[in-house]
Amino acid sequence: MANQLGERISALRQKRKMSSGSLAEAVGIDASAMSKIESGNRKVNSTELLSISQALRISPTALLDPDSFAAQAMIAGRVLEGQVCESPMLQFAQWLTEMQPIVGPLRGVEPLAMRELDVDLTSMSSSQIFTTASELAQNVNTLFGKWQGSGDKLQALKQSIEVHLNADVVFFATEESDVLGLTIPAESFPVIVVNASLYRPRALFTLAHELGHLLSATGFTAMVDSDLKSNSPAERFANAFAAELLLPQLFIEEILEESEGNSQDSLEELLNRSGVSLQTLVYRLHNLGYLRATDRDQILGGWHLATVQDHARVAPSPGKYLSAAALRAAREYALGPRAAAADSPQIVEIVNPTERKVNHEQDLQPA
Repeated sequence: MANQLGERISALRQKRKMSSGSLAEAVGIDASAMSKIESGNRKVNSTELLSISQALRISPTALLDPDSFAAQAMIAGRVLEGQVCESPMLQFAQWLTEMQPIVGPLRGVEPLAMRELDVDLTSMSSSQIFTTASELAQNVNTLFGKWQGSGDKLQALKQSIEVHLNADVVFFATEESDVLGLTIPAESFPVIVVNASLYRPRALFTLAHELGHLLSATGFTAMVDSDLKSNSPAERFANAFAAELLLPQLFIEEILEESEGNSQDSLEELLNRSGVSLQTLVYRLHNLGYLRATDRDQILGGWHLATVQDHARVAPSPGKYLSAAALRAAREYALGPRAAAADSPQIVEIVNPTERKVNHEQDLQPA
């Protein structure tokens, strides 16, 4: 046990690019003691374990039990790769993974209702990613029905995800500088968390982007997004999925036909009816070949639009199933600041809560 724990501490420390001496200093022990811990020649007491986990930005549960839900979801893993280190949203997500053994069985719904994609995105070309993402988004829109006709598309999309997919969507109150969104794509405990400080058009795209992650993930390692402009296959897929979900090509063609070639009218109508940002719209039109790059840049550079963008923030709200499960857990387990799940050696720390060319190579800029 000591050997295995020491090996995990050493591996995570190296991934964090932290020296053994620095970790020892953070924990409050000397370097030789840390060396013995990592080699399995010294046991770790509970206070030291908590300090080590905090220094490594990982939950004590994940550190103790590599087979636990928290370890497999590995919320802190993306943080160790250079993303946000001090993040209330990540702390909340880490708490969710630690509480999963208790709260998960109390959600009271079937597992994630749709997981169509079973492909290796890293082996796909840009064109294949675009096509696959678009087809999946079309299927989801068919499943969700007329959600886009709602006046509040953000709430309508949240409710559609929860009702049709049995996944929780949480709008989390935090700072604007926190991560934009994250996904825990476990079929038995699917959760999307979106930063509630975002303007609503940006939050809408972020939610659609995270849904793309939820439906395309091959495992259930958490996906954390502090920037949606990454060029990785997974991020390109999520962006292409969100673009088709929010701005279906058939919908765009319908509006363009109605406007009879009036660019100003068509752009305003698309903005009004889609709920997306101007930047998302013009990049979508460019990617589909309806806008030349020069026209796209002219619009983004300040071409006047009479439409006033929605600058309201998102109202924080809990997940449909998580909130109910938390109440049941509180009643049935009388949870206090600490709780341990049965059957596993876990330490649970609850924190406060024309001819057009389709441009497959062009990343959608979602903000």
